[in-house]
Amino acid sequence: MPDWNKELRSVRERLGMSREELADRSGLSAASLRSYEAGRRRPTREHLSHLLECLQLDAGSRAAILTGAGFALDSAVVRFPERNVPPREAMRLVRGRPLPAFLVNARAEILAISAPAWRLLELPDQDLKPSARRSILLAMTRRTIGTWAANWEQLLATVIGLVKAGVPDEQSLDTPGPYLNAVLNELVRGDAALMTRFVELWDATPPFRGRMSGHMYPAVWNTPAGTIRFNCLIGCLNTEVGLYAHLWIPADAKSHLVLEEVLGGPPAVQPDRNTNLPTNPVRRRAREQA
Repeated sequence: MPDWNKELRSVRERLGMSREELADRSGLSAASLRSYEAGRRRPTREHLSHLLECLQLDAGSRAAILTGAGFALDSAVVRFPERNVPPREAMRLVRGRPLPAFLVNARAEILAISAPAWRLLELPDQDLKPSARRSILLAMTRRTIGTWAANWEQLLATVIGLVKAGVPDEQSLDTPGPYLNAVLNELVRGDAALMTRFVELWDATPPFRGRMSGHMYPAVWNTPAGTIRFNCLIGCLNTEVGLYAHLWIPADAKSHLVLEEVLGGPPAVQPDRNTNLPTNPVRRRAREQA
C-alpha cells in the first residue's frame, strides 16, 4: 500500500474522529498528524503502531498501513482474539484472514486455508474440501511450491520437525505407521532425486521442541512479480484438540506490495495436475534451454 498515509487519514475520517481528537488520544501533536497524513513525514514505528491502536483498526487494515510505511508487523496484527474455539469456528477464522493462512491439526494435516493462501500456492480445488485432509508434507512437495519457494528445503525441514512432534510414533521411514505410509506412497510417485532429498531431510531433522504457539519461521517466495519474504507465525486456536494457524505475514513493505500484485492478477503458472512433486530444478532448467 504505497498510499498508507492516505489510508490513515481515510480511516480516521470514517470513524468521525478529528485530527485534534486523535492527537489528544495518542499524545502526539495535531501538526505531526497532519504531516503524517500528508506524506511529508513518516512516523516512527512506535508512533504509528500507537496511532493504529488508538484507531482500533482491524488486522487487515493495520497490516496494510504498517507494511505500507515500511515496518514489519507485530503480534497485534497476527494474533487471534479467541482461544480454544470450536473447530468449525477456527476454520472460519482462518478462511477469513486477509493474508495467507492455514489451519492444521497436531498431525500437520491442513483443515482450512484462506483464499489468499490458496491463490498464492495455486492449490487445486479438491484441497479445499473438508474431507480432503492433506498433509503439509504433500502440500510442500507440489510442483509449484517446489519451484517458487526459494528456501524450499528449509521450509520442508520445518514441516518435518512439526510432523515428528505431532505424530511421535511416526519417526522411522523403515517402519512407517499408517499416516507416514500414506504420505510416502504419494511421494514415491514423483521425482526420484527429490524423494532422496526428502529422505535425507527426514533423517537429519529432529522433532520440533519447545512451544509451538508463537514460533516463527521464514518463507521466501519467488514470483514473476518479484520476491515475497514472509514471517510465518504459528498461533494456537485450540489447545484441547490441537488446532494451529500458520499465518504468513509479509516481512516488509515491498513484499506486501508484491503479494497484492500476485493476488490481484491471474495465476502466472498453471499447476501440473499429473504429479504432486516439484520439478527437479536442474532438469527443468535443461528443458527450458533445449
